[in-house]
Amino acid sequence: VKVPLKIWQAENDVRTVKAEMDAYTARLKELGTPVEYVVLAQEGHSIQRKENLEQIFQSVVDFLRKNL
Repeated sequence: VKVPLKIWQAENDVRTVKAEMDAYTARLKELGTPVEYVVLAQEGHSIQRKENLEQIFQSVVDFLRKNL
């Protein structure tokens, strides 16, 4: 992976386990890949909390402005 990444991880996701994503993003950073990693508190696999959805939507815009 060579392009900048923005990754959101739900804290309580049982399908995409946080420990695995922690290891994945750490390895990407070791390899020099620019990664922004955000853990969403009190969320499962489907994002339900309004404040987390708003955070994701706004950070997508910010990320694209920064990296395009």
